[in-house]
Amino acid sequence: MRLRSLPALPCRRRPWPGILPCIAAVLAAVAMASVTPFAGAQGATAWSFDQVLQQALQSHPTIAGKRSAQAAARADLDGAQWQRFPSLSAEIPTGSQETGGVVRIEQPLWSGGRIDAGIDAAGSRVDAAGAAIEEERLTLSLRVISAYTEALRQAARVRSAEEGLAEHQRLLDMIKRRVVQSVSSQTDQRLAESRTYQAANDVSNARQALENALAQLSQLAGKPVRLVTSTGIGVGEPLPDASLERVMRQAVDYSPTLHRLEFEAQAADSDITLQRSAYMPKVVLRMEKPTGGINADNRTRAMLVLQAQPGAGLSAKAGVDAAVAKREGARAARDAAERDVRERFTLDWNEAEASRQRLGNAGEASTTSTQVFESYARQYVIGRKSWNDVLNAVREATQAQFALEDTRAQAIAASLRLAAQTGTLAGRTAPASLARPD
Repeated sequence: MRLRSLPALPCRRRPWPGILPCIAAVLAAVAMASVTPFAGAQGATAWSFDQVLQQALQSHPTIAGKRSAQAAARADLDGAQWQRFPSLSAEIPTGSQETGGVVRIEQPLWSGGRIDAGIDAAGSRVDAAGAAIEEERLTLSLRVISAYTEALRQAARVRSAEEGLAEHQRLLDMIKRRVVQSVSSQTDQRLAESRTYQAANDVSNARQALENALAQLSQLAGKPVRLVTSTGIGVGEPLPDASLERVMRQAVDYSPTLHRLEFEAQAADSDITLQRSAYMPKVVLRMEKPTGGINADNRTRAMLVLQAQPGAGLSAKAGVDAAVAKREGARAARDAAERDVRERFTLDWNEAEASRQRLGNAGEASTTSTQVFESYARQYVIGRKSWNDVLNAVREATQAQFALEDTRAQAIAASLRLAAQTGTLAGRTAPASLARPD
């Protein structure tokens, strides 16, 4: 929001009757400053929730980063699979004129499980990278849900605050006429002016919060978002046979975080096999061709070679111990993540249930408070209610409308978060595949 300076008003050193026009001018300037910066937003194209979500999932750089990590994991898998193929090497010694070089081709026949374990580990990491993409999509979806519902909430609060400000301005105009006619006291007018200032601050606060939410949506979508609409989203109703445990199982089965950690645990299992293969020898078929040399036999030779490389000291055992510890750590991380998934889902489920129940009460409270204000306004004219009662009633009606909009936004956000965590929100966009290609 761009701040607008208020016009200078010659209000100093005047008696109280001369200050009243200045206060009215200030109130008008405050109201104009609240409305004018948002006039351009009314002509902007309204973004729906699906549009913002799809734009964020398609263009956000974190998704691109996860895809690059997946491409790197696939390249590592290709490298592991190439270990099954023959390898070419050459030796060209220096410092001797009698010995020539040697060209060798070696084909591994048995490696003690080293090659298979390397392929399995690389494949599990490809799967983990795919799950990480879906995990980032879920994280982005939750961020969009939070910012979008906050924008809807603040937009509704802006409308309610503007209505409250207009009502306070109407009451201020009315009490000013009564003061001029000597029917009401100047104290009543000052009280109305104070409440009008408070209403103007409510408008300003709501607009600032709306601008902040729209700024978050703009950064998530990568494009300016100046206006949002509630079309296509609402307070979700639970299925007739839905229960917390039943839907939570769906959330646990879908959770991309749990999938990623499971794949990482599988990769750790393969790493254990890979480290243990150092205990075993390797059998290769070797063909070599000596070249050059004065007295060397340059005929091509084929042979079976038994190779053993257990490493220095007990380094092989240390490698196995490290791999086992990493696997246990991955399993513990998976168990901890499942608890987090269950906790977050339970909290969202409880919020969705409670907010749906509060929504009806908030609606009744808003309607009743509006009716009470209208009744108090009529009774004030005939002298049955005080001016303070009328101002309190209009303030309470505005606050009740705020509470209604807050409850509605909470219910919508909780419903969308539940859908995102169970995978039903992903149907709005093309989900990333969790499995590696064949």
